[in-house]
Amino acid sequence: MNSLMLAIVLCILIVSIFFALGLDKVISKPLSINDMNIENTSVMQSNSIQNYINNSKMVNVQNGSSLFLASVSSNDFLGKNEAGRNMYSKFLLVPKEENRQLYDSLGPKKTNQTTVVIIPIFTMMAYSNHGFYDYYAGICNEKCLTVNVDSVDPALTLDFRSSSNAYQVFKFLGYNIISDADVDEDPSILRNYNRVILLHNEYVTQKEFDAITNHPKVIYLYPNALHAKVSLDFEGNSITLLRGHGYPKQNIENGFDWKYDNTHPYEYNTKCNDLQFYKIDNGFMLNCYPENIILSDVILLQTLLNL
Repeated sequence: MNSLMLAIVLCILIVSIFFALGLDKVISKPLSINDMNIENTSVMQSNSIQNYINNSKMVNVQNGSSLFLASVSSNDFLGKNEAGRNMYSKFLLVPKEENRQLYDSLGPKKTNQTTVVIIPIFTMMAYSNHGFYDYYAGICNEKCLTVNVDSVDPALTLDFRSSSNAYQVFKFLGYNIISDADVDEDPSILRNYNRVILLHNEYVTQKEFDAITNHPKVIYLYPNALHAKVSLDFEGNSITLLRGHGYPKQNIENGFDWKYDNTHPYEYNTKCNDLQFYKIDNGFMLNCYPENIILSDVILLQTLLNL
């Protein structure tokens, strides 16, 4: 196959993946909070999906145990893990044709309960370059405790720390999905649903915290949720850390003094070998960080339908 033909085949493959995932609706300018919705939320760390694809070599990686294929970029290769498997900082999920019927059986239509998933865009912003974690590391001063959406490097994205895998899985399965900003703007939105599934929503506003903790049935799918308090400036498209995660005093862990904070010891349990849900006043909590296991654990997804 000559180079021209190879280039044509590669372009067709990329475009097919692009439209299969609905990423043609991703806007190419930096996102503002007022623009944030599920249709234009990128899962790539690039100025735009188009730029990412143009500047990366795309390959398809198949894990036999996974429910999906993974479309990854060699630019995001992190190395191999202890088991010798390739590790990537992020990737896009692509459905396996043979699993279409299984996807239908794992979707919310199989339960009588109405469910909504909240994606953690505030947490995603906190982890961005020149954000909260640069302050924690002593790289910058308190200026980094205010993060502007348009200054995120280079566009607002989801990754391992902000539940990218879970977001993509739930979107494929047909769950209703909203963002932190949606809940802060209208906390009553959660009353429209019997159940709320929380992801790694580590940084939330007071209004969001109140709406979630007052809801009768919340599934806290990730440890470390509702850990630190931020304020949201809709006009300025920014969030600011107010309290928690050792700020403004090092002895302040949970910014809301929330008694159910389960950061320790569960946040760093990413293997989920003894995965269990346990009951709290307004729902259930998981005892591990399921960002990897959610790609292959059918029992976990089935359990979510029945909680």
